[in-house]
Amino acid sequence: MLAPGDSIFLNGSGFMGISGASGGGTQDSATNYPIVQLRRLDNGQVTFVSPSSYWGWSDCAFDSAPVSGFPFGPTLITIFTNGIPGASSFVNVVGVNPPAPFTYAFNPATYTVNQPIDDNTPSTSAGTVTYYSIAPSLPAGLSLSASTGVISGTPTVMAPATAYTVTASNAFGSTSVTITITVNDVPPPTPTGLTATAGDAQVALVWNASTGANYYVVSGTNASGESANAPEVSARPTAPITGDESKLPTIAVSGGDLQATVAHSVIGHTYQLQRNNTMNAADWINIGSPQAGNGGAIVLPDIGAATGVTRRFYRVLIQQ
Repeated sequence: MLAPGDSIFLNGSGFMGISGASGGGTQDSATNYPIVQLRRLDNGQVTFVSPSSYWGWSDCAFDSAPVSGFPFGPTLITIFTNGIPGASSFVNVVGVNPPAPFTYAFNPATYTVNQPIDDNTPSTSAGTVTYYSIAPSLPAGLSLSASTGVISGTPTVMAPATAYTVTASNAFGSTSVTITITVNDVPPPTPTGLTATAGDAQVALVWNASTGANYYVVSGTNASGESANAPEVSARPTAPITGDESKLPTIAVSGGDLQATVAHSVIGHTYQLQRNNTMNAADWINIGSPQAGNGGAIVLPDIGAATGVTRRFYRVLIQQ
């Protein structure tokens, strides 16, 4: 099989032939220079290839320059020396195209933290793929195989719905597809310790909070069932401030701008960056708007904070 851009390597003997003395006629062509011919078997189209500038040729070997522009199909390769053809060899000249558009088995894909995912495999109709890449980086715990394009692994952190661009490439081009991936938290366990206390036209409900839960729904039923219009009430429990959450934020300064990073935010909490130039209690001011916790890291910026000053103090106010 010969693809565009490939070289032809032939080995044998007598490639240099036997030089003869020229009689001076215009048709004399005695030479020991081998000539390699490509001839299509179906339509007789012919081309000749030159030796490579690096390896060239010898009496027992011939290495060609890259072949290009010859049509695809069954082809006969013949080497000529002093106009005399040697033994011929058959080769199939094939076309190599950029990868065709492809799809993923699961797109969009929704996963759960700490649960292995089913391999998400790409499918394409044409074009050999030699390398796959993805941007931006996948959530921690997931990976893309550079050789097969399969996305696999076990996600270890939550991630909001994000569009990722997967690119399939070969020597002749590339094509891309966008896949949307979401990583959700582990579903909370069923609440326990539920009690109901009757009151004056009211019922007081109490239950133990479920680990990881931030939303509860209560509906009313009786012996006849639940009304189609039964009201639902939600409650968001106040999560305690954790030790990881209250650790000092990481401060980074670049080009006069400051960024404070809270590494472990909590869903249901908000985070407000505050600044003070004097450390007096009355001089703390809010920088920007409070940001809601997402279960992972959040960044609180102060644009231009490091311009024209030598010292400033910062803190992050956590509100439940």
